[in-house]
Amino acid sequence: MILGDFIKDIKNLPRNYVAQLPTIFFFIILFIVIVSFFGAQYAIMVSAFTTVFKVKYPKNLSINELFKLFLLEALLCFLGIIATFNIFLCVFLNISVLFILVVFQSSQFNPKGAFAYVMTFIFVQLKPLGISNFSFELFVMLICDIFLIVSLMLFSFFNKKEYSQIKNLTRRFIHLI
Repeated sequence: MILGDFIKDIKNLPRNYVAQLPTIFFFIILFIVIVSFFGAQYAIMVSAFTTVFKVKYPKNLSINELFKLFLLEALLCFLGIIATFNIFLCVFLNISVLFILVVFQSSQFNPKGAFAYVMTFIFVQLKPLGISNFSFELFVMLICDIFLIVSLMLFSFFNKKEYSQIKNLTRRFIHLI
């Protein structure tokens, strides 16, 4: 039984790998951009935005949904930066923001709905850069957010039904491998 599952996993490896390519490319490109232009101290944010990308890219998102996502991610980055200023803000924002995210983003059918957003909020706090770098840190987070939204727009565009022939050809190619 275990050997059969292992052989099945080996056969599906090329398909599984190809399915993860968009997330891999998103991570690599965003990582290179952030580290090259802003420095390694901001590289931790790449993981948070990659998680949001991984959760959202299979969905066909409208412009309205992308705009809401942009505002939510920008707000979470802002609140995460504010939470690093002192211990009282940290405790208050960590309790209240996480509670609000879980209440509004999770449901019985999607219990991990807040996971990607919580990661954004928490990862901003992991490397506090101080009040003096507040505007620059917020700028870097907005660049990551804009990159996320543009990438999701491109994937939403290519996920439309007009491109189903390209998807079918890609699936056939994957099955040949």
